[in-house]
Amino acid sequence: MAWNIDVSGVSPAQYLLGRISQGTNYNMLDKEDNLRQKQQAVENFQALKGQKFRDDIHPRRQLVLKVVAWIIGAIVALLKIHYWASLTSTIGISLPGSALLAFSRLLSYALKPFLEAKVDSRPDAFISITIHLLYMLPLELMTWFMIRAILRADFGWRKGSRFIPVVTFAQATHGERASERMKGQVTWSRAALLFALTCGIYYLLQPEKLYLIKPRGPQTPLPKGTSALFLSVLIESLCVPASLVGQGAQLWFNHCSRTFAGNYRLAMLLVGLRNFLDILNGFSGHLMGNAEIRPGFSIRNAAELMLVIIGCYQAWQYPKVLPEEQEGEEQ
Repeated sequence: MAWNIDVSGVSPAQYLLGRISQGTNYNMLDKEDNLRQKQQAVENFQALKGQKFRDDIHPRRQLVLKVVAWIIGAIVALLKIHYWASLTSTIGISLPGSALLAFSRLLSYALKPFLEAKVDSRPDAFISITIHLLYMLPLELMTWFMIRAILRADFGWRKGSRFIPVVTFAQATHGERASERMKGQVTWSRAALLFALTCGIYYLLQPEKLYLIKPRGPQTPLPKGTSALFLSVLIESLCVPASLVGQGAQLWFNHCSRTFAGNYRLAMLLVGLRNFLDILNGFSGHLMGNAEIRPGFSIRNAAELMLVIIGCYQAWQYPKVLPEEQEGEEQ
């Protein structure tokens, strides 16, 4: 047996990282796909500490891009929450599209913890689901603000009592009614029809499995068990079509009205930048290295990317929707 021993110098920071990091335990009886994923994770972590297994991998660049993309995603989430929280008028907003987006987020928020519990088959599934729902609740503030804007609801307290909540619904203003009748506004019936057609197409064709760029290495397997598989199909066949149709309805209304609404223009451009970084990180072998395990690029990814590109174009070209008071003054 011949041993090849490589010695490489490290910086003080890399040395410290290597000292405080824990070793990796292998389960040699595990599945081959799991062992390959574990091996790649170990190679990437060792390369971060200064010792590469191969010269064609660049985990530090990947880590930097992932951190930047995560920061951009956090900024976008805060901007979206602020947009819907401060929205005082639904002029320029596609109400059916926003309703589908809210439905998609709520359904995903409610079902994904149950799917993860079914896949993991843990005995403390109920506690895990409860913790997940409570943890994700603040991140779903945008959804609640969207629902409030769609219903024109206002929350307050009953007169004479600070302990009895009251919900009031405001009437649509003249500008909001005109916006709903504007050419290009997708009606509720058309939105429901498009949603049903997209669900059927999505269920039959399963575009998340039709790859334009095939994945490399082992991928996440389908969940086992009837209930887990049912939840997975339900999430994919309802949440994704609702999100796609909802975004498409808002973009079409923006195109017809020649204004940009549904998000801050800056937030939309940041979404485009984050998608660019994700694509660069996953599919640029020359810059990011040739990883043995890499996700594919499916037709679903292509559809989502197309919506992002259209949204970035509209955010760059179209002006934002003016408040109803300023619009009336200009007229």
